[in-house]
Amino acid sequence: MPDPHYCQRMLDVDLEKLEAEVGAALANRSVGDLNVLGFGELSVALKAEGPNGPAVAKRSPPFRLGEFAPYRDLVNTYVDQLKSRGVPVAQTIVRGLERSDGSTIAYLMQPLLDASTIGGDVLRSTEPVEDHPLLTTIGEHVLQVLDGSISIDAQVTNWSWEDGVATLIDVGTPFLWTSSGDLEMDMNPFIRMLPAPVRPVVKREMNKLTQRWRKPSGVLNDAVGQLLREKLDDWAAPASATWSRQLVEAGHEPTSLEAARKAYTDDLKLWPTLKRLQRAERRYCGLRSRPYDYFIQSSMDGTLS
Repeated sequence: MPDPHYCQRMLDVDLEKLEAEVGAALANRSVGDLNVLGFGELSVALKAEGPNGPAVAKRSPPFRLGEFAPYRDLVNTYVDQLKSRGVPVAQTIVRGLERSDGSTIAYLMQPLLDASTIGGDVLRSTEPVEDHPLLTTIGEHVLQVLDGSISIDAQVTNWSWEDGVATLIDVGTPFLWTSSGDLEMDMNPFIRMLPAPVRPVVKREMNKLTQRWRKPSGVLNDAVGQLLREKLDDWAAPASATWSRQLVEAGHEPTSLEAARKAYTDDLKLWPTLKRLQRAERRYCGLRSRPYDYFIQSSMDGTLS
């Protein structure tokens, strides 16, 4: 059952005030006045203060007229489907802030969790071992969810771990596919951060890239690779061994450290290229006296450019 206390916190945050602060940060290319909890590749997670206490506000790019409601509904559907398959999901409310230009900013509101419960910090606080309960639970959730139409970005930083329960906190990119294998989520609001000529190519390539999340071994290979990105290299081998056993027992291909390293190195090539394209689009917007409404951040180290 949703916790009404946290629901009220998430609903009480003044999004207009928060968005004004984000606008100033975008104009100054500095997040010094924002309380940033973390950067993803497509969104930024902020600590937002409200009259009843803090919450987490994950800001997504602007949605044009008619785009926000389908995205909100898809996130809600995704959360419901995950829960129905036995995966605990952080309480999430998708709020939209309509702006004077007709666009809507999506804010995914969630409870503010203790940083020590986030999966990456949980692993940093203990010696690397196979079959750590967080790892085995993540593996179990991946196996009980995936059927080719739904998936999870299972990297350890996307989970909280408390009292033996792994709770998924990243649902902003709903991994739901149509019967023809296309992502159900409309990528257009997210790729408008890039120059118009490359958007169709990037959209096609991103759809190809996400196919690896349709198989349990692909999901968990990526999760091993993300351990390298989080400087948790010593956990890569134990995690790979743990998840490989679970995969093989369930009749799937095992993970591979080689495949995980390839996924990681592919990301190292892909995302900097996209950031360069973002900077080109920002220069173009500047020449046309149009605002560029996206942070250009590195989720690798949190720096802005």
